[in-house]
Amino acid sequence: MKIKNNKLVWNSKIVVISLCVLVLIIISSISYAYFTATVIGNDTAKGVNVNTGTMALVLNGTTIVSPNEAMLPGATHTINFTVTNPGTIATPYGIDLINVTNNFADKNDLVYSITSTNSGGAKTTTVMPSEDTTLIPAIIIEPGITQEYTMTIHFKETADNQNDNQGKTFGGLIQINNLENSNYLASKVVISNPIITSVYEEDSTLIQSGLIAVEDDQGTSYVNRDRVYNKNNLASAYTNELSGTYVSFANILWRIVRVNGDGSIRIITDEKMGESLFNTTYQGHQYVGYTYNNSHNCTNSNPCNGSEGTSSTIKTYLDNWYNTNLSSYEDKIVIADYCNDTSYRLSESTRYYGAYDRLVYKHNQTLKCPNTSVNYGGKYNLKIGLLSADEIALAGIERDTIQVGSRNNYLYKGYWWWSLSPISSSTSYAYVFDANYYSLSNSTNRSGEVRPVISLRADIIITGGDGSKSNPYVV
Repeated sequence: MKIKNNKLVWNSKIVVISLCVLVLIIISSISYAYFTATVIGNDTAKGVNVNTGTMALVLNGTTIVSPNEAMLPGATHTINFTVTNPGTIATPYGIDLINVTNNFADKNDLVYSITSTNSGGAKTTTVMPSEDTTLIPAIIIEPGITQEYTMTIHFKETADNQNDNQGKTFGGLIQINNLENSNYLASKVVISNPIITSVYEEDSTLIQSGLIAVEDDQGTSYVNRDRVYNKNNLASAYTNELSGTYVSFANILWRIVRVNGDGSIRIITDEKMGESLFNTTYQGHQYVGYTYNNSHNCTNSNPCNGSEGTSSTIKTYLDNWYNTNLSSYEDKIVIADYCNDTSYRLSESTRYYGAYDRLVYKHNQTLKCPNTSVNYGGKYNLKIGLLSADEIALAGIERDTIQVGSRNNYLYKGYWWWSLSPISSSTSYAYVFDANYYSLSNSTNRSGEVRPVISLRADIIITGGDGSKSNPYVV
């Protein structure tokens, strides 16, 4: 590993995977193919002092599978390797498959998936590539952590004759890639800003900007947090803005909020896209719900897709906006988690919802959506939604009068816009968080600005730009 222009460059030759189809046997018109897998090799990336810490990676794939072990169609085979960070600072990396050879006649017959431990990367079932490719574009590993990877290879059994795969081979090498040269948007996000370790430092003079690790329901998410200010000199509190957070997508300018736990990238429109009521009325608990009168409670184990109940006014607005502006781009947009947290505590006749206590009293924001016991709101799996108040606070706009730097936050616009998080409700009112530099509350029947939120696929590639407002990343 070497330093080039103050950035890290990895040179790795790591883990060999060789998959060979050996023989095809036909019995009673049913085809069988056999291949073996071998994993050999081990390479250690050298550590280098960077600022106040040491950045180092070790990729280890020493498991050897006997060449005599064969697979029939329908069977699977696993290959194991690990990435360890023996250094003292969090380190970003990606995983490439290089020197690929694949002459399968039916390439869709051979697929793979990747799982990992300790917030490593993952890959859902995908056809084996025919050329060099990035398996996982961007991962961050904390100091002292080992991420164990399992690559599962599946030779699919089909109803068709598979004789044309006789004698075909697949091969390749796994290695850590150099994110500096990557065109994946996720890679650009993780190397554009420093990785910081604390969300809220009560006694610190300076609160840094950068990526902050927070667990979500999919794994470890990295939130762009913009909170540089000096508590002892509030008049000149703000020092700089996050870099590399602008994206041009579907002819609209967006800001990057976070890399989700599944590797997808959450973005919000840079400006308002019109205005809407949250709901047409404010007289009743259910009107803080993104949907209400749901057929079941929208929980982590049973999230809603938005069709289980009556849509709120703002959900209808967002759905219509999506159909008008993004429907032709939806192959690049993934279904993601959106939290309309309607877990609550009762005080007399008022329901105070989870985000209210977390943001106002406890400063313990979360990206995990609490389960709800009511038939409105909860957890949704959708292609479009709004930021939760927790996400907004983690990004740096906090409901605290001393946090005057919030008005310079990258999400601050000088006007208030809807979040997805309820504050409180009774039989006579319903309030939802908005995002201003204090995250004030507003009645559901008050018209507010709308900034839609989507999540782009983890493997999205950019075609240009540097992430600045004048030259945004182009998807």
